[in-house]
Amino acid sequence: MISKSLFGNRLKEQRKFLGLSQAQAAENAGIERETWGNMNEGYLCREEMY
Repeated sequence: MISKSLFGNRLKEQRKFLGLSQAQAAENAGIERETWGNMNEGYLCREEMY
């Protein structure tokens, strides 16, 4: 199983590699920018944030 921090770090690395802002990446993924930011922090679903 992939760790939360590793997932978030890889997500951020790939977004930067593609030259996208969080807002652009979120739009391309069909999710809100806040959700994308939470995923960068390693939260994979809403329940994990609480």
